[in-house]
Amino acid sequence: MLLYEAQNSIEKDFVIAHRDVNRKFPMHIHKSFELICVTEGELTLITDAGSFNLKAGEAALLFPNHAHGYNTASYSDSFYYIFSISYVYDFYDFIKDKSCMNPVFKYDEIKEITEYLENGGGNKYRIKSILYGICSQFLDAAELVNMNGKTDQLINSLVQYVQEN
Repeated sequence: MLLYEAQNSIEKDFVIAHRDVNRKFPMHIHKSFELICVTEGELTLITDAGSFNLKAGEAALLFPNHAHGYNTASYSDSFYYIFSISYVYDFYDFIKDKSCMNPVFKYDEIKEITEYLENGGGNKYRIKSILYGICSQFLDAAELVNMNGKTDQLINSLVQYVQEN
């Protein structure tokens, strides 16, 4: 089953920041970016490209409208951030027709993200700066492939299924 998270798909200029111990969440999709940063233990990320084990000090960036879920077999302590496309629109415009073969990367400044975003940082431009920094480090490690409209096909299939059922 694939969940559609409407609450993470409509608003503009939002960041949701949470800490989670032993994160488990079923496959879901939304029209926002999602960043997960593991601080302790190990977490399994499941995507349409496969399963990936994230260890302490690693992060993953999930693209809008790409299915993903999480599982913790033993123990994990992680932070996750869901943020709207509007915060990093130039980056979104670059990746919107692409998929990532492996979304896992090392991000050195997780503490900076956590301290600012978890405390409800109100400066829109500081938030954009942090998020673009994440996107930049992600791109340094990422292998992107063209989707040739497959994301739109998935969305259209989902909408058609909902209408018919």
